[in-house]
Amino acid sequence: MSIKTAEGLSTLKGLFEAHLQGEDLQKHLQMMNALAPDQQIGPQLYLGLERAPAGKRNHHDFEGGLVTHLLEMWETYKVLKGHFSQLEDGVHVTPARVLKGIFYHDLHKAYQCFVLKSTRPWATEYGLNASELLAGKTAKTFLILSQHGIVLDEEQINAICWSEGGWAELRPRWHSVLSKLCYLLDEFSGNCLDRVRRKTMLDVSQ
Repeated sequence: MSIKTAEGLSTLKGLFEAHLQGEDLQKHLQMMNALAPDQQIGPQLYLGLERAPAGKRNHHDFEGGLVTHLLEMWETYKVLKGHFSQLEDGVHVTPARVLKGIFYHDLHKAYQCFVLKSTRPWATEYGLNASELLAGKTAKTFLILSQHGIVLDEEQINAICWSEGGWAELRPRWHSVLSKLCYLLDEFSGNCLDRVRRKTMLDVSQ
């Protein structure tokens, strides 16, 4: 793990420590620690949160790109909140809920291989049936959260289901404000900041 990657993960944990409390904080820190290291599954190596890219052929496709992406989303949220006070309504959209939404939206990318145990009632815990959850990326996110005892409300579930935008596997008929905000932050980081980064790197190399 590079120093830069280590600093990014430390910064991300610091954000959770600043905005979450008590058991809620401990569950999230334990989950982050569990997802941090690489995992060797047979002949395949799955990069954990410390080194994972946000994409393989898309945005932030470099070591540590996932954490960089999440931190960029948070920085963008802080700028928006500074200009639009209504972004923090005290109930549905708070810094803590936005931070969780940002982290959850790409949670499946931190570790991509799971053994689903039929004896675990995770499939019905969030009101979704097993066939829906077995869709892939969304299923992995719900499974990770369930394994760490993190229970979501309806708006948080909605935000996760819509986190991939047009690529979403599950598409509820309504969008929570949280889902729209997280999608906006995701688009700005992935399809604006990262494109500028790529162009800058290309210009420098020429």
